Amino acid sequence: HFLPQLIAAVRTGLCDSEQAVREAAAGSFKTLERNIGTQAVQEIAPALLQLMRSADAAEVAQGQSGLRELVSQRPHAVVPFLLPQLSKTPVSLPHARALTAVASVAGASLHTHLDLCLPALLASLYLEAELAEADGKPNDPNPNPNPTLTLTLALTQSLILALQLTLT
Repeated sequence: HFLPQLIAAVRTGLCDSEQAVREAAAGSFKTLERNIGTQAVQEIAPALLQLMRSADAAEVAQGQSGLRELVSQRPHAVVPFLLPQLSKTPVSLPHARALTAVASVAGASLHTHLDLCLPALLASLYLEAELAEADGKPNDPNPNPNPTLTLTLALTQSLILALQLTLT
């Protein structure tokens, strides 16, 4: 009956600004996942994904750090849960941010799921290029951030990380 409090503490700790706290929370997640299984992933990962939707860059960074810690501890449990959600076409900016965080630490567990995420990333890149061309601004010199360009760059970064992992 202490499970909700444990899950909440781990979820909060994974997003802490201190690396030592994140690492301790990740270790706790590992133990929790071994004891209660997929429920730990299902209770914690969605909250971290929600942070990817924030307009606040600090919250996005916290979510990415939390996802990296989560995946680095139990990649074979977390990656199969995350990738089907993150690879829905078109891949959104929050999902591209999450894929970038996951790809950097997933290791071999990502390799078995490349057939799921690479086609989604490539399709989304193509769609974004088409939209940019339709807008008539494929190479807009405007220094203001363009949401289409931001998404395209995030997707490209995710794709490059995934490909680098397959080559190593």
